[in-house]
Amino acid sequence: MTVRYLEVDKVLALIGLIGVFIYNGFILIRYKKIPGSLSETAYLISGNGKNLKKYWFTFYCLFTAVTILPPLFSKTSDSLQFIPYILCSGLLFAGFSPAYKDGVDKKVHYVSAIISFCSYLFYGFFCMPWYWLVSFVILLGLLCLWKNKYYVYFAEILAVISIYLWILL
Repeated sequence: MTVRYLEVDKVLALIGLIGVFIYNGFILIRYKKIPGSLSETAYLISGNGKNLKKYWFTFYCLFTAVTILPPLFSKTSDSLQFIPYILCSGLLFAGFSPAYKDGVDKKVHYVSAIISFCSYLFYGFFCMPWYWLVSFVILLGLLCLWKNKYYVYFAEILAVISIYLWILL
């Protein structure tokens, strides 16, 4: 019996989406705080940022990249397949440098996060226009509810969720 690639992509996306909700739900319930960004969750989990618990953020980024990359390759035209690779590479580099507040990790993390987010915007504009627009509208609504304190966190979450929803639908 053969399995169609589309079904495998949807299973990967569903697993990834569940992972996003579990990780962020754990952060919100356990720490009773909305972080300023996804990167800040590494410091929330580890307390002072000096122990190994901050690598849960690394695992989250790795998990997200692994569950997003194969479906994006299969849904993207040949001429634009470099974009998912750059998007996931930026996510992985940001994840493997979780201590974004100090040292060499700071520069690597910020540059990687910016590259990843710009790739997402580029991909959203060319490959999934209406999902990208829905994410943007939801983000604007959240910004109206909160005073710009949490906009980076919600922008990052909506970016990831919109990619998963685009793969699933």
